[in-house]
Amino acid sequence: MTQISAILSLPYIQPGQAQKHVTHNEAICRLDALVQPVVADRDRAAPPDAPATGARHIVAAGAGGDWAGHDGEIAVRENGAWGFETPLPGWRAHCLAEDAELSFGAQGWQAPGDRPLRAARIGINATPDATDRLSLSADATLLNHDGAGHRLKLNRAGVGDTASLLFHTGFSGGAEMGLAGEADFSIKTSADGAGWTTALRLSALDGRATGAAVQSDARDATPGRLMAVGDSASARARRRRWRMPTRRWRAGSMR
Repeated sequence: MTQISAILSLPYIQPGQAQKHVTHNEAICRLDALVQPVVADRDRAAPPDAPATGARHIVAAGAGGDWAGHDGEIAVRENGAWGFETPLPGWRAHCLAEDAELSFGAQGWQAPGDRPLRAARIGINATPDATDRLSLSADATLLNHDGAGHRLKLNRAGVGDTASLLFHTGFSGGAEMGLAGEADFSIKTSADGAGWTTALRLSALDGRATGAAVQSDARDATPGRLMAVGDSASARARRRRWRMPTRRWRAGSMR
């Protein structure tokens, strides 16, 4: 017969053993520490000065004193001394200092905020679906910096794919800006969500602007369009309006 249990290493009472209460009480003490485990903290590298009986802490890395060599273990104060429980993968404990549930694994003890979050779909006050896997309904959305700048990145697989911001009214498209199936950056508008006009296209090659909001050529004087660099019919017309009359000078007269 083995002397300890396979998982918690609780001591078994052996056949014909004297002072059976000692073994029994040791097992009870360990169960008392490990059932519904609650630790005070997990950032101490040395034991507290006046620990109470039953005090439990997760030993921080680089611990010294009575805790030396027990990094990551659960320190338990019993009978005026420290005992230590070595955690196994999957163990959980509640940390009072952080008000968080800790779990033990390959990376040691971790709270939910320490672990990367992966989910197939996330809905925040909304219902996600197979296309909109992240769905949010709110008055506003804040993406804040963490001490410096902040970038919002939209990545596409290839030039023929889309990476854009699409603006809806009643879930019908009204405007879009980004990389829409081409290398150039464009801003598009739509009155009905079906027919789209490219108002502005910026060339990925040289940054030059084209589109419905820019003059088609130097003679284009359509109101509301951005003037291209160079001459235009409207520019020439303005110059004619402000042209000064020609003056001729003769001796003794001016006309």
